[in-house]
Amino acid sequence: MIEELRQKYTIPQDKMGIVITNINQESIDDISTLEELYENAKKSDKQNILLLIERGSSNMFVPLQVM
Repeated sequence: MIEELRQKYTIPQDKMGIVITNINQESIDDISTLEELYENAKKSDKQNILLLIERGSSNMFVPLQVM
């Protein structure tokens, strides 16, 4: 994770990984929003949700299977 993302999202230095910023084109600010959108997709019988991930200086869309 680059320093720019750490500062932008207030992420501690000891945390590693990716930053999920959107799900199905809706901004998320915390894990509870992610869980809510996932559960709504599950109730609607959706097969996937679309994540927008910031990794380093790149953005990418990644489908996540709803189980």
